[in-house]
Amino acid sequence: MIPKQSVKYKDFISISILLTAALCIGVYLIITTILIAKDGVTFIEYAQKLEAAPVKTMSNEFQHPGYPYLILMAHKITGFLHKNTSVFGWIYCAQSIALLFRLIAIIILYFIGKKLLDSRLSFWAILIFILLPHPAKYGSDALSDWPHLCFLAAGLLLMLSGASNKRFWLFGFAGLVSGTGYLIRPECVQLVVSGS
Repeated sequence: MIPKQSVKYKDFISISILLTAALCIGVYLIITTILIAKDGVTFIEYAQKLEAAPVKTMSNEFQHPGYPYLILMAHKITGFLHKNTSVFGWIYCAQSIALLFRLIAIIILYFIGKKLLDSRLSFWAILIFILLPHPAKYGSDALSDWPHLCFLAAGLLLMLSGASNKRFWLFGFAGLVSGTGYLIRPECVQLVVSGS
């Protein structure tokens, strides 16, 4: 039996390596991105409209408001540090939100892999996932893929923990996470279906 402290230390080291790799790749891709995706422009415009008229914008737009709201909040937070209303300020906020949620999702995915397999296999699987070009690109573009995946993975981890530890109240939190993720993308509803 390995002491709990040793297991936690190994998890900390593994997660630190994974986050460092993802952060370096993400920052590099943000710095070298010349054009963001067309959907990213739509999300940024939505965030700008949310700032002016939130209720009217949400009722008129077909996109879910979660990711544009996150972009708006990031823009407001950076506005405290540096007044920047340029297009690049909005783009960097949108890309930073995607990268931040990618980093959080990597931690969650590591623990899902650890719960299903073991920590060593989970580490190598997530490292390979980090190095794949398409997930890295989506994690540094102004897209809602990683914020959505973060909430989806968090809900799945809560359901796995609830089922394996017989703590069924965690399914309620998984439902809340699913609802929050639904505000970003409708695919998060699948958590409710799987949890049921």
